[in-house]
Amino acid sequence: MLAIIKTEKNVWLFRSACDAARQLGAKLALAEVLVERLSDEKMADEKAPSNVHWALLGLVMDEPPSGIGSLTRQERLDLQNAWREFLTAHGKEIDAGKTYKIGDDEGLPRALLGNMFWSLPDGQTWPKK
Repeated sequence: MLAIIKTEKNVWLFRSACDAARQLGAKLALAEVLVERLSDEKMADEKAPSNVHWALLGLVMDEPPSGIGSLTRQERLDLQNAWREFLTAHGKEIDAGKTYKIGDDEGLPRALLGNMFWSLPDGQTWPKK
């Protein structure tokens, strides 16, 4: 699965391979591959960089994001660096299944969220815009 994720350009195949790798328990290995794909220019088609980011957040958040947006090259590079630092510090915890809750401003560093957001039951969004 990881070999497919490293190179696949088709968004549907990419997402399916990510889902399969996650179900097989390859959390840290999957996260590391996804982080490298954030800057992959081949993933600049459609909303593919955001799909990479979505898959990364799906590994660490207890619910997927509600909103997704496009990312500039610089935003992808900044996001990539933030994720590399985070995985170096917390990779073992993520591999063991640690997840973060929506609204937990003390948990996941804001820099990892990029342009993603979650809709809350009260109509608000997190993180606040």
